[in-house]
Amino acid sequence: MSNQKLRQLLWQHYRVFFLTAVIALVAAGVKEGFSVVNQPELYMPAGAFKLEDGGGLRIMVAIVVYFSLGLTIFLHDNWTHFNHYLFALPVVRRRIYRQKMGLLVLATTVGYVLMQAVYWLIIQSALAKQHAYFVWGNSWRIQLGQLILFWVLMLIGVTFGLWVGHVFASAFAGFVFCCSLIFAYNGVINLIAGITRSSYRQVDVLNRVSEGAWSGLIIIIGAGIVFGGFLYWLNAWGFDHLSLENSREFFRFPQLRSAVLWFSIIYLVIATSCSEFGLEILGLITDNYRESMPFGTAVVMAVVVGYLTWSLGRWFLYRPDHFRDAWTFKKLA
Repeated sequence: MSNQKLRQLLWQHYRVFFLTAVIALVAAGVKEGFSVVNQPELYMPAGAFKLEDGGGLRIMVAIVVYFSLGLTIFLHDNWTHFNHYLFALPVVRRRIYRQKMGLLVLATTVGYVLMQAVYWLIIQSALAKQHAYFVWGNSWRIQLGQLILFWVLMLIGVTFGLWVGHVFASAFAGFVFCCSLIFAYNGVINLIAGITRSSYRQVDVLNRVSEGAWSGLIIIIGAGIVFGGFLYWLNAWGFDHLSLENSREFFRFPQLRSAVLWFSIIYLVIATSCSEFGLEILGLITDNYRESMPFGTAVVMAVVVGYLTWSLGRWFLYRPDHFRDAWTFKKLA
């Protein structure tokens, strides 16, 4: 089967999802454009105006669309048994994966470009009224940086849609992971700062990056290539080694359960006991909000979070039918 025929087959199967994503993105551009036109004094101050100005609706819709589409495409194949049909075709799995990812990138990119183009066209009338002028230089660099980050977010959605076989579990785990990324980053920076005896600001390079500057764009592109490239390779490996026998399992790769469990424990311990999130939890419990986490308290919180993650992970990964045993130290078969 040629790549063109394979692409046509996948497009026919997924076109409803792709068109829905494009329509949602364009609708967000239209809605925010008219919001600016109707209340220019609120969204558009006089002077320089960039494409990312004018509210956060487009960003929020793009976050939901990119993550949901990546999650849905691979999860949908599992639950409709379309994977059975695809894997029976005279095509190596890696080609199927590449074509699916190509269509995902194409659909979301077209939707994103149309969203911003429609928004820009609608707000033209408001620019003159507010004596504002459009700044193209910073705008296109910032949009490119955002698009790369959205692609990475889509790859995160693909990861949870491919590796987790349960609809609710994949959506919930993906949501928790995405929401906790900022706290995990904060925890890693705190750890590095503590080990190197440096200040947080010295270690925190990313938050000093300006998307509108060339240096910031290069750093974002580099980080996106590293993290996104790893996720792309990981999911390509997973798609190649996917077993249809595990299609209804919570986790579809039993041979990697132990590695995933330990990664989850380390990740969530860092994202809680080493981050600002842990400080907020400590403040809510003790009514005493601190600037830094005491070492002893951090250790206790790490033990508690580690035990909870270990127990829930054993239940989730090994025996979903033995909830009580997962909280004990019994070996789960």
